[in-house]
Amino acid sequence: MNEEEIIKGSIFHLMNFMIMELLRHGFLLAMRDELKDLKGLVRVEDEYWLAEPSEYVCITDEIELLRQVKDPLVKLIMSSVDKISRYKDTYLMVNNLDSMEIICNDEFNEAAGSIYYAYTYEMDCDGSYNSIYVNVLSYYWCMELILFYGVTQFMLNKEEVYEEVDKNYEHYHTTKGFETLTDNKNALLLLDLMAELNKDGYYIGECDLKTTKKNEDGKI
Repeated sequence: MNEEEIIKGSIFHLMNFMIMELLRHGFLLAMRDELKDLKGLVRVEDEYWLAEPSEYVCITDEIELLRQVKDPLVKLIMSSVDKISRYKDTYLMVNNLDSMEIICNDEFNEAAGSIYYAYTYEMDCDGSYNSIYVNVLSYYWCMELILFYGVTQFMLNKEEVYEEVDKNYEHYHTTKGFETLTDNKNALLLLDLMAELNKDGYYIGECDLKTTKKNEDGKI
């Protein structure tokens, strides 16, 4: 299997990983109030809270459940889930890829996992709404790094680009019209998704926590 195939397959897995993590944060927030009856049933504290990375899982019910939550932060998270899902479908279409073939490919999954865990982290969380909020906000930066890694892969047609990402990431924010530096359709698609997710991240950063849900003791 050549590098281009591995890059294309791993990017699809990465988008799935991001959706799963956003849903996890959504449940963490919602189970503090509107979905509190699910505590102990949805084990969001587990790393693989829905399934092992190599397993196929249908998340339609989880998505529809979170869509009903009125919490403004959860709504923004679900906006990001919807955006990634739409871009994922477009990605499959423009590359003529079969989703099940990609999902069942262990090599793609392993390549995606290496990238994902290189650019994600979780801050200490005490279970308070504010603590979860801080982790949600930081995850948007993680997603930007993950997607920028994919952009760099497609621009260079190279599987391992950690050094190049470290060198060029600053230019994403300082170079106006970064998308003009490439004509690769997949790189442009990921750059567009990055911009869309950054909008949601900005709105989350602007949220007034005093208008959102509070801890049981009345503290944010």
